[in-house]
Amino acid sequence: MKDFRARRWQQEDRNPMMTVFEKAGRYPDIIDLSIGDPDLKTPQKIIDLAFADAGAGHTKYTDPWGDPELREEIARFYAEEYGVALGEREIFVSTAGCVAMYLVMEAILDPGDEVLIFDPYFSAYATQVRLGGGVPASPSATSPGGWSRRRRPGLPSRADHGRTEGMDEPKDAGTGAGAAGAGACVTEADGSAEAAGTDASEEAFAQLQRLYDQLPAMEERGVLLARAKAAAAAVRLEDELATARILLDEAEKREAEARAALEQAERGGDAELADECRRALLHAGSLRGFRVGPARKAEAALARALEEGRFADAAEARAAVLDPAELASVESEVEAYRCAYAEALARCEALEASCPED
Repeated sequence: MKDFRARRWQQEDRNPMMTVFEKAGRYPDIIDLSIGDPDLKTPQKIIDLAFADAGAGHTKYTDPWGDPELREEIARFYAEEYGVALGEREIFVSTAGCVAMYLVMEAILDPGDEVLIFDPYFSAYATQVRLGGGVPASPSATSPGGWSRRRRPGLPSRADHGRTEGMDEPKDAGTGAGAAGAGACVTEADGSAEAAGTDASEEAFAQLQRLYDQLPAMEERGVLLARAKAAAAAVRLEDELATARILLDEAEKREAEARAALEQAERGGDAELADECRRALLHAGSLRGFRVGPARKAEAALARALEEGRFADAAEARAAVLDPAELASVESEVEAYRCAYAEALARCEALEASCPED
């Protein structure tokens, strides 16, 4: 049967959580500490409140940043408990901790960035790091130097990322292991040794090294891409602000004309005309009020986009915009590199994991 998974996941290690789930199902007296899912029933008060909330119609999509009332309560809690003042854009509510962790990895990692994960850790963490293009590394008390053999720090190359300790040194002749050659996995059974996959291992780590050597150039391309996208967003907001200001100017002009007409009607002593002008002025004033908010929001959004994109002004942002064809080309190039790097890294980790530690 065809395996439709991405190639970088076809050799992925078995998730430890699945092993725990299977054992927990076979043995009734096992205490499962693999995930925060205790066997305690949710308090009835919470169930009742959730039921009432759903009955009141609160079943739609909420604010992208999270429910405003919840975020206000979170801000209040941090202020009261820790004396920390959190702004409106410093609180984001996600559907779960794993989702939040993944979003963080996507937001801060460039290809090849190393992320330290203290061992033991929740099994999803390393996968989230790899999905974000990073390299998971774990300090471990069980390995020489305090580093896990399967998550070694440093250059993801044949020498630094692809070997387990002792593989590059010949075994004692009495063990029958001998010098297996760089990258070969050596197994010992009944005094015999078997070297497997030397050529494939060498090529895998050589490919990872080649990709790593391209990293500085690709980081520059990534910066170019990010800046171009930020510039496009800023330019779009500038256009929205221009439209909002045009509508506001038109509304203010109508209001001024309505006010002038009312003043003229009052000077002429025509009460009926004056009443009609007052209604027109009220309508024009309401219309102007409707236009003020969008204009202010568009102005604030543009200022925020320029600040986040580190543009001095809208003119600088416009200068950083790439034409659609060039933008698509750079985006395709960066994404292809990211996928190739993730695939090569996963392959090397799978090869490394298949080698016995001692």
